[in-house]
Amino acid sequence: MAKPRNLIYSAPGKIILFGEWDVLDGGPALSIAVAPRFNLKIEPCDLPRLRLQNLSQFGPTLPLDLTKDFFNQEALPPHEKFWFPLLNTIRFFYKSLPEFKFFLESQSPGWDLSFHCEWPLEHGLGSSSALVACWLAFFRNQHWIPSIHKSFEIGKEALRSFQSGLGSGLDLATQLWGRSVEMNQNQPHPGRLKKLPTNLYFLRTGKKKLTAASLKKEKPPTHALQNLRFTTQNFLNKIDFEGNVSDTQWIESINNAYLSFEGLPLIHTPEVLNCRRLLFDNHLIEAFKTTGAGGGDCLLLWVPSEKQKEFVRFVNAHELGNIYSGKFFTEGAKSHEF
Repeated sequence: MAKPRNLIYSAPGKIILFGEWDVLDGGPALSIAVAPRFNLKIEPCDLPRLRLQNLSQFGPTLPLDLTKDFFNQEALPPHEKFWFPLLNTIRFFYKSLPEFKFFLESQSPGWDLSFHCEWPLEHGLGSSSALVACWLAFFRNQHWIPSIHKSFEIGKEALRSFQSGLGSGLDLATQLWGRSVEMNQNQPHPGRLKKLPTNLYFLRTGKKKLTAASLKKEKPPTHALQNLRFTTQNFLNKIDFEGNVSDTQWIESINNAYLSFEGLPLIHTPEVLNCRRLLFDNHLIEAFKTTGAGGGDCLLLWVPSEKQKEFVRFVNAHELGNIYSGKFFTEGAKSHEF
């Protein structure tokens, strides 16, 4: 068994380019891995405890210490809202993976688990699925799971166990395989898209968070999803043999995806509409769409090359949100020494 003492397990963030709502119904979608990463470190300790430590720049700074039998407790700790994904992921794998149960109970008196997320939670980059991808990287390092495809199936069940049974698995697939991933009929495939123009920007604006309940209650109407499916499939059909798409097709597809949901207040919130108006009125963008079924108020933008510096200054000056750009197509979940 490989020792986890000197290893960190990490997974990238993700951005869904097209198909973010339709993929929940088995439609086509395309997603890419981005450079900010979620990092998980697993270290044995001499005390009979499970210690959770957040090393990120947000959230609780004090560690959460639990006795090793916390898996059998019904009561949840006071910081459950923050620790929910980590605790419930551990519980799921503890119950479903015998090797992991044996590992936690027999290989050390206790364990110190620390994580560092390089982006704020609920920014639409997939922190919960990135955490699951980190655990799966650990399991594969231990040779408990034979393939990345088996990892995906197990990880998807883990996510659904604490996300009200929702989710296509596209986030997780992107964070496992890395670079770009296509999803169709709920099956992931390494994406044919190999190149991204430097004009693409991802902007997280507002504080909207779509819950599982709102996703079920306020799902976009059928005609909107059909329009989005057509746009997504048309874009995928335009990918050439070198894995590239023309600038014109990018701009057209992004704007068509936006028009698919035009007039739907669940997606085009006042914050989104105001941001769109400001950026277009100041001639800083050529294309604009919302992205991410669960994060809320996440935007994919096409910024002309000659306007990029001005765009960044404008967004920062008007406090429109957090910008992510340039560091796309990164590696999937992996282990590396610390």
